Amino acid sequence: MRRKIHKEDILSAGKDLMHKYGYNAVSIKDITDEVKIPKGSFYNHYSSKNEFLLAAIESYAGESYLLFKKHLIDSDASPLTRLKNYFEEAIAFYGANNSQLNGCLVGNTCQELANVDTTLRETIESTLSGTNPIIEQLLLDAQALGEIHEVDSPVEMANFITNSWQGALLRMKAKGDNTPLITFKRILFNQLLKQ
Repeated sequence: MRRKIHKEDILSAGKDLMHKYGYNAVSIKDITDEVKIPKGSFYNHYSSKNEFLLAAIESYAGESYLLFKKHLIDSDASPLTRLKNYFEEAIAFYGANNSQLNGCLVGNTCQELANVDTTLRETIESTLSGTNPIIEQLLLDAQALGEIHEVDSPVEMANFITNSWQGALLRMKAKGDNTPLITFKRILFNQLLKQ
């Protein structure tokens, strides 16, 4: 009896392969072999590898957003504590799951393909900057409570935090450990965001 393969099975397997090896190194056949389905079954759900990649990025971003939401939106902690807790859990994830060499799927894809695909570049930019307004509001709230000094431009600081985090993820991947993330957190909270 043939087992039923769902779209989510293909997405999960393919997303993991692309996260580990990159878009260009993973073929549709690699994905279907991983799920143990005929290659043609892939096309029942995705019209192309590019469409699949966009779905993988959306799925990965959705998973990441759950962590973001847990700490930065749903938490009752003070604004600065919420931001610290978010980065602490993210750093612990990369340290505990031996994920240092995989890095961030969105950042990896940007490095690999943003210069050759405008739609993909715009999707990645939207994904990376989508959380900035929430970080900006946290900075304003932390300022109002006296948790941090006055930030000249909360918009620029939110962008800087996102950019620096992505840079730290890239360095983590190069080093093979999460010390760049730990350094990022220490500089951010001990020097840039202090009273």
